[in-house]
Amino acid sequence: IDINENAKARVRVAAACEKLKKILSANAGAPLNIESLMNDIDVRGFLKREELEELVKPLLERATGPLEQALAEAKLKVEDIDTVELVGGCTRVPSLKAAIQKFFGKTLSFTLNADEAIARGCAFSCAILSPVFRVRDFSVHDIVNYPIEFTWEKSPDIPDEDTSLTVFNKGNVMPSTKILTFYRKQQFDLEAKYAKPEMLPGKMNPWIGRFSVKGVKANSDNDFMICKLKARLNLHGVLNVESGYYVEDQEIEEPIPEAKEGEKKDGDVGVDFVGVKMSQEDSTSEDLADERAPKRRKPSLTSSSPAQAMDTDAPNGSAEKPKTRKVKKQVRKGELPISSGTASLDQSSKDAMAEKENSMFMEDKL
Repeated sequence: IDINENAKARVRVAAACEKLKKILSANAGAPLNIESLMNDIDVRGFLKREELEELVKPLLERATGPLEQALAEAKLKVEDIDTVELVGGCTRVPSLKAAIQKFFGKTLSFTLNADEAIARGCAFSCAILSPVFRVRDFSVHDIVNYPIEFTWEKSPDIPDEDTSLTVFNKGNVMPSTKILTFYRKQQFDLEAKYAKPEMLPGKMNPWIGRFSVKGVKANSDNDFMICKLKARLNLHGVLNVESGYYVEDQEIEEPIPEAKEGEKKDGDVGVDFVGVKMSQEDSTSEDLADERAPKRRKPSLTSSSPAQAMDTDAPNGSAEKPKTRKVKKQVRKGELPISSGTASLDQSSKDAMAEKENSMFMEDKL
């Protein structure tokens, strides 16, 4: 009989095979019995575990690939791992357990409920986000799985400028905010897309969105406007260029902090580049993440060394006002409007989904 001719027969065989696989996880051999499969014909068979393992050998050989990749990305060796906990229904397969145990060279742990562990974690995450439930806040740090890059057109005034930059690298913690700095005399566009489309699941479109920065013009000296754009990847992995503003370099006086004994004194070094650079804003710190700009310094800019920035010590016994130094600082001067076109759903679809979510929310309350 050809079960492909009968959809119901095919489904029944698939269900029986699934049951057989599960029985073979605990037994060395198991029978297959299907009564009246099609045309009033009964089907019987018997399968040994070794035969099944031979059939799925190509899949088992791939099992350690993701483990090697995970260790490489975490910059760890097998010896650095203390315990290995298996979760997920398929981890009951004896040959899979053996392959993982051989890879790590240590006894595996099964203290969690293999079927429920991941669903339970997802339920906790949902409860933390929900406005209805109150649960203890677990600290969950999600990471960027697919790197995101920005591309832009080369400025006619900067012939050797780079035109792309990977802003959110694989492994970055979410949520994350980056500040992109551009030097421009006219309005410009930039596009966001996934840097490695081959890593994306299925046939996903790698293009994310296009952002147009308006209101950019040369300053009174026909010099570049310093444009800063805030790109944010939120808790849910959604990218948006939230805001844009421009800054100007201004020389201001600030008191020199008194260095405690044993501490090094550092002066300010004012260096700027024509092109683009990127800095990162995290909940803990703000630091320069990447600089890919052509290092062409503006003629008006000065760079002061620590020795120059510090005044000599005042004569002993004189009560003088605190020492100050002149430093160049960037002062925010105004906003830059941004218009965007993205691959996201249209507004009517979002409104319909929000309405559906609200109705579900009301049902929960009832």
